[in-house]
Amino acid sequence: MSIQVQQPVAVAPFQSFDAVRLRGFLETWAVALFSVTMFTGAALLFLVQPMFAKLALPKLGGSPSVWNTCVLFFQATLLLGYAYAHVSTRWLSARQQTYFHLFLMLAAATALPLALGDRQAPTSSNPAWWLLETMTVTVGPPFLVVSTTAPLLQRWFTMLPLPSARDPYFLYAASNFGSMLALIAYPLVLEPTAGARQQTWLWAAGYFVLAALTAACAAAVRMCTKETKQEDASAPVVAIEPVSVGTRLRWVILAFIPSSLMLGVTTHMSTDVAAVPLLWVLPLAIYLGTFVLTFSPNEILPHRWLVRFQPVLIFGCLSTILLNAGTLWLIPLHLAAFGVSALVCHRELANRRPDVHHLTEFYLWMSFGGMLGGVFNSLIAPQLFSSIAEYPLVLALAALARPSPAYRGSRLESMGLLVGVPALSVLLCVGLWAAGLSAEGLGIRPILLVCACLATFASMFANRPAAFGTMALLWFGLIVFGRFSDADRLKLAARSFFGVYRVVDAPDHDYRVLLHGSTTHGSQELPARATCEPTGYYHRSGPIGQLFSTETTRFEHVAVVGLGTGALACYAQPDGHWTFYEIDPLVERIARDPRYFTYLQNSRSNLNVVLGDGRLTLQRAGLAAYDLIILDAFSSDAIPVHLLTKEAVELYVSRLQPDGILAVHISNRYMNLEPLVAAVGQQNGLFGLVDYDKVMPDSDAKKGRLASIWMMLARTRESLARLSSRPGWRLPTTHPRLAPWTDDYSNILQVLAIR
Repeated sequence: MSIQVQQPVAVAPFQSFDAVRLRGFLETWAVALFSVTMFTGAALLFLVQPMFAKLALPKLGGSPSVWNTCVLFFQATLLLGYAYAHVSTRWLSARQQTYFHLFLMLAAATALPLALGDRQAPTSSNPAWWLLETMTVTVGPPFLVVSTTAPLLQRWFTMLPLPSARDPYFLYAASNFGSMLALIAYPLVLEPTAGARQQTWLWAAGYFVLAALTAACAAAVRMCTKETKQEDASAPVVAIEPVSVGTRLRWVILAFIPSSLMLGVTTHMSTDVAAVPLLWVLPLAIYLGTFVLTFSPNEILPHRWLVRFQPVLIFGCLSTILLNAGTLWLIPLHLAAFGVSALVCHRELANRRPDVHHLTEFYLWMSFGGMLGGVFNSLIAPQLFSSIAEYPLVLALAALARPSPAYRGSRLESMGLLVGVPALSVLLCVGLWAAGLSAEGLGIRPILLVCACLATFASMFANRPAAFGTMALLWFGLIVFGRFSDADRLKLAARSFFGVYRVVDAPDHDYRVLLHGSTTHGSQELPARATCEPTGYYHRSGPIGQLFSTETTRFEHVAVVGLGTGALACYAQPDGHWTFYEIDPLVERIARDPRYFTYLQNSRSNLNVVLGDGRLTLQRAGLAAYDLIILDAFSSDAIPVHLLTKEAVELYVSRLQPDGILAVHISNRYMNLEPLVAAVGQQNGLFGLVDYDKVMPDSDAKKGRLASIWMMLARTRESLARLSSRPGWRLPTTHPRLAPWTDDYSNILQVLAIR
């Protein structure tokens, strides 16, 4: 049922302007002015997200959840900004709205430049709430004002006497293009060339540029229109189609799925690669790029081909998740599946966009759906799942939300069933054979896997969205509940703010490992005896074991940043004083539970575990308090950047005795940390040695010994004389163009090395 509404109140140009000249001016410059303003606002809006996350990482030690929590805050604030645009449009006249909005922009500028100050994250409670509170009082006010730019300026644009003002949604493409460009430029241009403080000042300058452009847009609106306070009885009455509850619900669902997928694929990647803006930016840039393609006047990627190709990508992602395939080369597959699914949802969303009279309401509900995605991934999913199960679940929802491909019952569908199903089945078998995988080795019943694949292929090529969506949900169930033979090997699956952990026995039950994502954090030989024998990265024949093996070596006061399984506690002497600094309380609970690991229980020394970020808590220790500091925060592939800066190493050295040693564990699958640690050590006047421990007897590997890379730093060469004569130890390699990291500057591109 449509409703009758009167057209906007008649407007008249200011008498001081010639109407013809004014129209010519608007035709020439208005579209460009509004596009540039929206481009600038969107660039600032999404540039601040990785920038602020970078500021927050030193306070929280680095975690994918830091980024997810930041995104949740930005989505919630974006929703408030869109609500402000919607309400102010209804309650205020155009002139009142422009004045009020410019006042808010100036008021929010008092929070610039952005800074965290002396705020410290809690060590005994979930830091997500601390992070949300901190963002509210720091970045919140300017971000809220900038977030209103897209809906507000599009609404202002509809007041201009231009043909394009009847459908201003094309401006949203310019807005998201600015966002995408800013996100790509951050890791490639801004982060390598500017420190954190410089970035905040540059953002503040951009904010004032946006304020000036917004004022120009407001002036353009006021110059071309002058509102009359009396209703114009001669204005024609037109019918505006009302927005139904079902339409609003579809808006929310179609916005929820891409938002949740963005966070899901981000967590999937950053858990096993690195918790830094470089990787976080990629999914968000793709997410924004789908808006650019969706609201562009021309359809660059045909929608029908995206709909037809989407099932293949979704099935590929679900298969790799089921197979526990964590190689770096599968990331493009996940990004492609996410991008296509997001584009399909956003295209369906754009096809349901309303008349301009409901423009601000449309953006409000779309923002609400995006925020629900952040709430689900950041707050609800960690409580429901012990793994990153929300990612395959929302992939299945994307399959269900997929529209019909429009060739049901055609010859193309029949060819897909006759040719595509056998072909993909053969490819799957060849892929498993090439990867050296089997259904039994994966802990999946072979007949179940084969039947699931055949049914999925059939539903894909039958191209009935409900059928394939149902099969995708069954794959989700197989991922979460279908690993039957793992039951006797999996001892624990748990999740915290800092990641997903599993305690798993080796297939032959010779040793037990602690996994963070797909990265090993420590292991113990089975059966666990009353003795304490380190293995994994800490084997007595390995680099760290050699440090303790000489008879003249005694380390009484030792600090260890990173607990893991607690294997290093085996080196503690009865009269020693060892302190472990661990950021995640869940890791301490796992290490202390004798059902999983017994290192701490069987150690010969009294051990102290201090919860909190290693660098922040180590500041409370006395000067020259330790003979040895072991930095073991890098065995995971997600490195806490703030632990490798010049200022951090200065702190470690100040807590060492004059002849003390700093041992740094730099094993990493994707990053070459040796030249970076060497450069930071040289800048602090330290002498270094490094050992690549990659060759080991088969008997040690069978008991869980792992290859590792360790670097030792000390004030004098004599402190490391005990190691320099041993095979394998050498001077570290440096790189002349690698700039040492500081608290203000870091560049992940310098150390990224795909191996």
